[in-house]
Order: sequence, then structure tokens, then C-alpha cells
Amino acid sequence: MKKVSEDLIVRKFSNTYFLLDSKREKLHSLNETAGFIFSQMLKGKKKEEIAEKMCMEYEVDKKTALGDIEEFMSVMSEKGII
Repeated sequence: MKKVSEDLIVRKFSNTYFLLDSKREKLHSLNETAGFIFSQMLKGKKKEEIAEKMCMEYEVDKKTALGDIEEFMSVMSEKGII
């Protein structure tokens, strides 16, 4: 699992995560599903573990959950967040 950038300041308000990239001076917000994935990453969970939790939490199949996780990680990597 990729590590979160050290330049990131993370805050959660209600069900939304806000990520401030202090190096690039950009603010990102995550929807509920992305926030769930991100919070599990912060806990050191692996993709498979996150997918299993997503299946229970959001009633999706494992293939869909893994696809969502891969897409999330790709976008976060492109933005320099992970």
C-alpha cells in the first residue's frame, strides 16, 4: 500500500475529508466512498482488506470495490497525495 505524502494535512468534517497539500498549496475534498478508502489507508489496511470492508459497508461486490480502490489510488497518485 502506498504511503500518504508527508506534505498533507488531513481534516475530517462531518462525512467529508479535506486534504491540504501544503507543498503544492492545493485543497482536495473526498466524497464518502473516497473518504472511506482514504481512512482505511491511514490505518495501514491493504487493498484486499479495504475491499472486504467496502463490500460490507456499501453492499458492492469485491470486483467493484477493488476497481474503485485502484481508481482512487491512481487519482491520488497523480495528484501527489500518495
